[in-house]
Amino acid sequence: MVNYACAAKALCGMPTIPLHESAHCCMNCGEKMHGALCGALYAELCVPINRCRLSANGRRLVNSLGTLICATCIETCRSEETVPIADEAAAHAAVAAADKADHQSEDDNGSVDSLSTEALRLSSEALRSTINPPDLCAVEEMLNDSSIVEPRDRTKMVLFLAHSARIIDALSVYKDLVPKKMLQFTKELIVNEIRRRAPGMKINAKNNKVDELWAKMPPLTDPRDLEYIRTEERKIYDQLTRAAEEQTSDREGSGRLTPLQVMRFWLIVLNDPEAYQRYKRIQQSSTREMLDAGTSFMSEFTEYVVSKHNDPSVVYSTPSQPSLHSYFARPIVCCHFPDFILTAEKVKKIIADTRRHVTDMVMRWERSGNGSNQLVDEGDSNGEIDYDLWGRFDPETMDGDDRGNYLGTRPYHWLMVWHIVDEGDLLRFTCAMLRDEHSASSSATPSAVSRGNSSTSSARRYAQQQFELTKQIAKSVKDISKAVAEYGQNEDAVTERHYKIRRLDKLRGQRYLVFSTQCNTDNDEEKAAAAAYVRELDQTIATLQEEIDG
Repeated sequence: MVNYACAAKALCGMPTIPLHESAHCCMNCGEKMHGALCGALYAELCVPINRCRLSANGRRLVNSLGTLICATCIETCRSEETVPIADEAAAHAAVAAADKADHQSEDDNGSVDSLSTEALRLSSEALRSTINPPDLCAVEEMLNDSSIVEPRDRTKMVLFLAHSARIIDALSVYKDLVPKKMLQFTKELIVNEIRRRAPGMKINAKNNKVDELWAKMPPLTDPRDLEYIRTEERKIYDQLTRAAEEQTSDREGSGRLTPLQVMRFWLIVLNDPEAYQRYKRIQQSSTREMLDAGTSFMSEFTEYVVSKHNDPSVVYSTPSQPSLHSYFARPIVCCHFPDFILTAEKVKKIIADTRRHVTDMVMRWERSGNGSNQLVDEGDSNGEIDYDLWGRFDPETMDGDDRGNYLGTRPYHWLMVWHIVDEGDLLRFTCAMLRDEHSASSSATPSAVSRGNSSTSSARRYAQQQFELTKQIAKSVKDISKAVAEYGQNEDAVTERHYKIRRLDKLRGQRYLVFSTQCNTDNDEEKAAAAAYVRELDQTIATLQEEIDG
């Protein structure tokens, strides 16, 4: 049963998203909520809370890990003071007295009133016994001041600050994670931030466009401000991705692929020796015994990595790579989620997505001139690509790590995937980057790629077919020369024969491309369609050859 009533009420950060039975509940009021977007973790609250105003259940859960409190309860229970409680003993005594009053509510109404009065008295004394506020950075003070930034606008303000400080491109990273209005940074918001950073600067929103206002934004110089914004933005990103996973868990029985699951997959391939060796063999042709048993190297790898990925005891963490991106400054634990099940279809999707995203990032990196091959242009004839260095990053020989500049609009985790496959020397293998001698053109035939020692392997058969095709082309050229000599007096016959021969060459070239697709694809439907088309081309080629020879 879908329920649209969030505990945060008017302060709900996701008013159009339905609530499900597995949704989080507020520790104070007990109603369901969307998660930290509609409130906050109680342990990470930045506003003071008067614990005596909490419900009995709320006071019972204040020291529990991972408890959430909705934005409505935060506003209801927040303390009038803006400084933390100095006398923790008095505060605990006040809460204990209030708890005792709750337990005796059914026995003696008079004692409830006296105990509640005593609890409020102790709490008031504790609040009056204050200390100097902590040394907060300017951004933290601003975000914690509800008179400047309302709690429901705090997430938008953090994203705005991270975008203005060029920590992230919030418009692209959060495009699919938050409502559009949360990324609509108005002129008024930009002007207010400019005036906060540079109080003496004269700025007018009416006479400047949005791009001009962004260009006039003074940079943040306090490293504490930058570090605080990075930390808060990372919390928001983690909460949003987890919330998105929870929202779809009820609609998909095995869960959807998330950045953590993708990184977990590649960490298993890199760190598990058996998974690594099996992955290196997935492009090899099946042996006769495997064909008889109906298996392949790909199916064996998939079965093994699925069992490891779905094992809760297998836990890996990403390496600390602050130079790659600030998001990876600290290790990220990639554990197993109970509502996610890796399947064979998802393994194929992870590999295909990795090939597409990482190849595009590496090609952009290499073309920029900052890559391992230091290329200026792909077509530069003065130098050749060193395929052993393609996409590889060597911190000892390269001046800084700028791979993050080529992420584009992709999520952060693809940078870590690039780093992982590079560490395992799997980059060219995963991206299917072949050397020039293995590529085909109108004037060259590709060399054979060894995929095994078996004489009956598909790679050897493929190489033999390419050799036979080369012989046929040579024979066709010889026949053309003979035909010109024989029919030199008949221009019409020669013209018609030349047309048929050119068409025959095009058909053979088309057959070569289709047969290559049939050999390289793992999709059974594509193989069947390619085989049917090859048979049709063979019949057409045979008929045309008879007309030319006749």
